[in-house]
Amino acid sequence: MSRNGAQRESSATRDKIEKAFERWGAFTCRHAWSVIVTVAVLSLGLASQIFSLKVDNSMEAFLHTDDPIRIAYDEFRADWGRDEQIMLAIETTDVFALEFLERLRAMHKELKQGVPHLDDIMSMVNARNTRGEGDTLIVEDLLEDWPDSPAKLSTLRERVLGNPLYRNSLVTADATVTTVFIKLVVFGGGDDDDSLEAGFEDDALLGGISPPPEYLPEVEISRAVDFIREVIERYESDDFKIYLAGTPVMSQVLNRQMQSDMLTFTLYSLGAIAALLFLLYRRIAAVLLPMLVVVLSMLSTLGVMSLSGTFIGVGTQILPSFLLCVGVCDAVHLLAIYYQRLKAGDAREQAISFTLGHSGLAIVMTSLTTMGGLGSFMAAELKPIADIGIFAPIGVFFALIFTLVLMPAMLAVIPAPPSRATDASTDIVTRLLQGLGDFSARHPWSIVAVTAGILLVAGAGTSFLRFSHDPIDWFQPGDPFMLATRFMDDHLDGVNVIEVIVETGEENGLYDPELLNRFEAFRQSNEKIYDGRWHISKTLSLNDVLKETHQALNENREEFYTIPQDRKLVA
Repeated sequence: MSRNGAQRESSATRDKIEKAFERWGAFTCRHAWSVIVTVAVLSLGLASQIFSLKVDNSMEAFLHTDDPIRIAYDEFRADWGRDEQIMLAIETTDVFALEFLERLRAMHKELKQGVPHLDDIMSMVNARNTRGEGDTLIVEDLLEDWPDSPAKLSTLRERVLGNPLYRNSLVTADATVTTVFIKLVVFGGGDDDDSLEAGFEDDALLGGISPPPEYLPEVEISRAVDFIREVIERYESDDFKIYLAGTPVMSQVLNRQMQSDMLTFTLYSLGAIAALLFLLYRRIAAVLLPMLVVVLSMLSTLGVMSLSGTFIGVGTQILPSFLLCVGVCDAVHLLAIYYQRLKAGDAREQAISFTLGHSGLAIVMTSLTTMGGLGSFMAAELKPIADIGIFAPIGVFFALIFTLVLMPAMLAVIPAPPSRATDASTDIVTRLLQGLGDFSARHPWSIVAVTAGILLVAGAGTSFLRFSHDPIDWFQPGDPFMLATRFMDDHLDGVNVIEVIVETGEENGLYDPELLNRFEAFRQSNEKIYDGRWHISKTLSLNDVLKETHQALNENREEFYTIPQDRKLVA
């Protein structure tokens, strides 16, 4: 086929598509209310699902469920329990003062009895105290023998500050800060009684296959954190200053701040779009119609997210504002041509048909290319980015459908503005754009040179970008959670934890003193790591329990705080 023939065929195809859009415009004019009701039912049905949309800013939410790292982490949680802890640091003048210890004991008791989904709690009240008396090994709670005299308080001080397991973990070396560690269960649902009933279900009695347990949801973790906050409010005083931190607390704070930010930025986006549309067209209808399109697109997309069981998080919180900004473009383009045809004297139905025929194909193509570009994010290894690659194209698709279906129907039922109302509405913008076009035509090479210079500077600037993932830096200076975390980091010599699992590959392999000695060498080498900012301050393992027990069995003498070198003694 010749080049001219191909061009004629392409032109004929385009003409057919434009005619089809014109016929669609005429159809929407004739059946406007049916179209409006149908779109309203479908879009509002999807939008109603946003009340079930959940927020998840946990660290594991950044990984796909089939990611090898996520799988390994889930196996770790199933075997060893939840690694994230809620931490309380309590600052006072002397943690060994009797009045302070009584207040700590009362708070510990209230937390133990009331925190939902509690797995374990540890503080000075119940920290493991291993010691020897004669030939007897005693393992008891640290404050089981209540220190109600100056002599007992002095003994307690010596015992705690002399124990390397307690120092800068349970109590700071200057005895001004002590900690409370709270661990929640790994699995659970919204009802605390679910676990009690699990063994009495018919499937379990009949030997049926039970569904896998569900991880404790964020809403239940948040409920536990809220209870802890209530207890803190009752006990905190000038000499009992309490700092609250830990990954569950961070997730709760992020969730609530993110929801607040999403609402704020969505309203800002809507306000900016409305103001610009009014400046452009000077008509309420020209503001409300594009706003209706983008708001319904946004709500429908969030409804689809909810129906799919996808959580919204740090990465996907941009979707509402993004869809508002991207989705309005097609609607504005449609309105611009529509008002031009009214100004030219077309009747309303004729103007709608012409507008769809003129711009329908262009709107479809720009939307498809946008969807394709956004869809490339689906291949991302980080789940929030991949979710954007799924739901952002869906949002653009909704905006396309509502622009081509709902908007013409709405234009058909609202009164058309008189032609004089559009005479001066776009004069300023038109003159500005014409001026920019004339300037570009007169100075093409200057503009190319300036653009190239900007690109070079921007390219050089990318070399200063650094990859980082420090959630603490996401908080504003002065944020209570950030201050609490920094306080613990400074006073306890670090609060972040790395878990390492060692498999020996043989039964009772951990009884081997040679292996335990290698653990000790590993610990010593770790504590030498320092990169100018980060360092490993403490390593805890089975060795610490062995050394503590070995010392207790040898009259609590310091020289026996070592790893036993006899396999039978280790066992």
